[in-house]
Amino acid sequence: NDGVRNGGEIGIDCDGPCVKRCNGRACSSPDHCWSGVCGTNRTCLAATCNDGVRNGGEIGIDCDGPCVKRCNGRACSSADHCGSGACGINQTCLCT
Repeated sequence: NDGVRNGGEIGIDCDGPCVKRCNGRACSSPDHCWSGVCGTNRTCLAATCNDGVRNGGEIGIDCDGPCVKRCNGRACSSADHCGSGACGINQTCLCT
C-alpha cells in the first residue's frame, strides 16, 4: 500500500503478492477487490461516488474527498450539496 507498482504487483498495490485485486480482475466478494466493489459480472470495479462503499479517498460512503456530495454533519447551503439530500437549518448536511 505504498502507492507504487512494485514487488511483483500487477497494478499499483494490487494483485501479485498483494491480497486485494486490481480493477477488472475476477472476484467473488467485495473483500477481494482493492475498491471494495465486486460487480455483478464478478470483476472488481473502480471506485465511484455512487457505489455505496467508502473508497477512492472518500471521507464517508460516497461523500467528500473526490466526491461532490458532502457527508452528514458537513457544511452546506442547499440540499443538493449533501449526499443525504437534506441540508438543515443550521447549514449542515443531515442524516435521512
